[in-house]
Order: sequence, then structure tokens, then C-alpha cells
Amino acid sequence: MDSQTSGDKHPGHIALEENMPREENAQGTVKQDASDEKSVRAEKYAYYSFFAANNGIGPYQYAYSLFQTLIYQAAFNPNILPWGSASCDEDPDAPCHVTWAGGTKSYDSVALIASALVFVGQSILFIFIGSTADYGPWAPWVLRISVLIYGGLSLGFFGLKTPDAWPAAMALYTLTNIGFYIVFTFGYALFPRIADDQPEARKAQVALQNQEINRSDYERKIEHVRSTIANHAWAANNVGFAVSACLCVAILKGINADSSAAKNNLGYALCTGMVGIIVLLFSVPWVFLEKRRPRLPVPEGRNVVSYGLQETWHSFKYCKRISQTFIYLFIYFWLNDGVSTLFTMLIISQTAVAQFSATQNSYFLIVQGVSVFFFTVFAVWAQKQWSIRTKTILHITNWSCFFLAVWGMIGLWTKKIGYHNLWEFWAVSVFYGPSVGLQMSYSQVFLGQVIPHGEENRYFALLGFIGRVGSWIGPLICSAIVDRTGSQNASYGFLAALIGASSLGLIFVDEEKSKVECAEYAATEHRADAERESPAQASEDSWEAKI
Repeated sequence: MDSQTSGDKHPGHIALEENMPREENAQGTVKQDASDEKSVRAEKYAYYSFFAANNGIGPYQYAYSLFQTLIYQAAFNPNILPWGSASCDEDPDAPCHVTWAGGTKSYDSVALIASALVFVGQSILFIFIGSTADYGPWAPWVLRISVLIYGGLSLGFFGLKTPDAWPAAMALYTLTNIGFYIVFTFGYALFPRIADDQPEARKAQVALQNQEINRSDYERKIEHVRSTIANHAWAANNVGFAVSACLCVAILKGINADSSAAKNNLGYALCTGMVGIIVLLFSVPWVFLEKRRPRLPVPEGRNVVSYGLQETWHSFKYCKRISQTFIYLFIYFWLNDGVSTLFTMLIISQTAVAQFSATQNSYFLIVQGVSVFFFTVFAVWAQKQWSIRTKTILHITNWSCFFLAVWGMIGLWTKKIGYHNLWEFWAVSVFYGPSVGLQMSYSQVFLGQVIPHGEENRYFALLGFIGRVGSWIGPLICSAIVDRTGSQNASYGFLAALIGASSLGLIFVDEEKSKVECAEYAATEHRADAERESPAQASEDSWEAKI
């Protein structure tokens, strides 16, 4: 492409076009041969396979339920001496504690502290590796190594079956969740690049170059393609979630897990380890089919970690230039804290009401997976059918989460509702799709619409970092509320206020203004990066081509 042609283009799409493998004809339009289309299609389905495997049911659900079950079995009534002589089952209304830091602490509170440790660990890692995936040839390896570590650690759950193993269960739960979230964040960050390679996106670019469509129509088509790829990946994620839960039900029925506490513990351990095997096996296609894409160069004499940190700080320095991006990140800080903690509280309440039954929890998980899959497919169809904005669907999911929190708060004053009954969790599982399930997806998809092209990994990592920094606040506050009031339901009131206020804040994010800001930012910053590119980049590209 000559300088005159590129100079006629909208500045915000320079970075996007640099990331799209292409061949141009004499008129400057994009062509895509049959072999390239096949590789793009193969990569897309490998991406879906990757998301189906890394569905989170192991670290987020079974690992947490196993940890919660073991710690409850190890807990005791602290009012009866010696500690440990009276189990919590003897008096359900008495305090239920475990030994902690030389004293005792409510087992619910310790479970929430474990969640806070997960979020702190994720935050620290995102600080150091958050931007590396946008520079040099490192992006594939961040994902591959993270999958290998957390998938491998999941196998350690095979050996955790007795109450005295709860500290080890807490440690493995923490580590596997840290690894999973890194995989989830960097995996989601790939969808804009994958979407921009799809035939529909290329056709839209050709039509724009040939002046067959205007800029607004082009943006709408690209938004739809990106939303489709992201949400199909999320649908695949929940197919994997439901299938994994079905396999676990087969395992649990096979060992008759409901017949005793020991077999129930064994069932949780087998399910968590089995999911780790699925993660390792079904992530393999992505390793071999991921397409090589250009990354921003690392200046000569700099290392990728320190330069990535500098560039992240650089992003914060210029937050006024992309104000809508950072307004959304600020809102996400609080919104994600509320939704993540709500998710954790629902697991705690569900596991307790289900009397720690691995089989019963697996039934709930199957319904949740099917619900998320159905509502994700419906949301994608509705967006195409009625041209519904991503932001509108995000609003719906946010207020659905708010409703779940309010429902839990009502349980402070009555036992009839408020997550005290098994039927409520069947209802929550059905409602999981349009609430927590879609919220997790569309909060990520919406970010893809308010970030500069070519810096997806940096800003998705920044989103992950901000989300993790915020997400330890909610569990610690809820832990303090539970300690002070003795009631889990009291924490739902705090979560309702947090989610409600954040949802109102989303109204003030202006997508159209963000497109203009990101276009100007990308044009100036990426040209500056190109001018700083060192001769060493040629050797980096050569090395990257080999992997």
C-alpha cells in the first residue's frame, strides 16, 4: 500500500489494517484466497475449542466446592473446648470456625479470604505480564504456559479427599484460579484480531474502500462480526461447561457419591482433576492453528516486561485522550467487583443449601451451562435481527445481576426466599444465562468497542488487572459483614448497592465519542511506535515465524 492510499484512510483503522494479513489487487482492495480462508476458519474453530475447554468449571466451581466442603468438615463450634471437639453439624445455629492465624475464624469468612487471595494474585501478575502480549513474539507463549500450569495443577486435586487437606485445597484453588483468569483474559483479548480476519469483516473493508458503504455502516458491520466471534466463543465455553458437568454427573453416579461424605469428597476431587485433563487436551488445536500476527516492536535495548510496564503507565498518562475508555474501566472496576463477589456468594449459598452434595451441584451447573448457551445464542441473533447495541444488552445483564443481589438481601428478613431453599437455586440456575453468564461476556465485548485498535492485549490485560484489583475488595467487605452480622444474606445488600450504582454509571459511556478518540490516539501513537522500531525487529519476526 503506497503512502497516498494510506493517507486517505481514517486514522483509527491504520492499526486494524496492519493486523490483517492481506493481498491487494490493482485497485487496492483486499483479496483472500481459498487457502487463507481455510486457515482462518480452522483458527476460528480451534479458538472455540480452546474456549470450550477453558470453561472455568474446574477452578471456579468444583475446586471451590471441594475446598468449601473440606473446610466445613474440618470446622467446629469455637464455644466448646477443646477446639475441634464439636462439629458444626451438632448445632447448625452455633458459630462454625476453623483455626486461623493462631485463633479461629468463620469458615465462610476464610472461603471469602481465599477468593480475595485469588484476585490479589491475579492483579500482581497482570502488573508484570499485562502488556507483554502486545509486543514481540510473546503473546502465544503467555497463553500456552498459563494453560499448561493451571491445567497441570488441577491434577493435584485428585489427592485431596479428607478434611485435613483443606489448606492444600485452598492453595490449589487459589493457584488454578489465578492461572485460569490469565488464560481467560488473554484468550478473550484475541477475539478482535480473529474477527477482523473473518470474510465478513474483509468484505466490509473492501466495500468501505470502494465507497459502497459509509463509515457508520462499516463500524456497525465490524461491531457485529466482533460480537458474533466473542459470543460464539462464549457459547462454546458454556457447551464445554455443560458437557463437563454431565461427565462429572456420570462419575458421581458411578461412585455413588451421595452415599457418604467420603465418597462425596472423592467425587469432587475426581471431577476437578478430570476437568484439568480436558483443559490440557482440548487446548492443543489452538497451539498449532493460531495464526501469526504482527505485534508492536520492542525498542532496541529494552526488555519486554519493563517496556510493557512503561507502556501501561503511558496509557494511564494519556487517559484524557481516550477518556471514554477509562470511564468504562473505572465503572468496570466497581461493577466487576460486585458481580464477581455475587458469583462467589451464590456458590457459597448454593453449596450450603445443597448440603455440599457434588451430584446436586453438578445438576445446577448443567442447567447454568445450558442457560448461558441459550441466552448467548439468542443475544447474538437479537443483535443481528433488531440491530441492538452491545451496550443495551450489557445494561440488561447488569440489572439482572442487581435483581439477584436484591433477592439475596430479602433473605435477611424471611426464610421463605433469599437463597434459603433448594428451589431457589434451580431458578437461579435458569436465570444464570441472562444475568451473570451474559454479563461476563458482554462486559468484555463492550471493551472491544472502546479501545484503540492494535492494543487489544494491553487494554484487555488492563481490564483484567483493574477487575482483579477491585475484586478483592468485595470479598473482604463481605467477609467482614458476615463476621459482624453472622448472616451471609447481609452481604447481598452491599452487593446490590455496588452493582446498582455501577450500572447507572455505564449510562455515561459514549461509544461514538470513544471511536473518535481511539482513532486519533491509534493514528498518532502507532506512527510513533513505527518510527521507533529497531533493526532488531526483523530478527524478532524471523524467530516468531518459527513458532
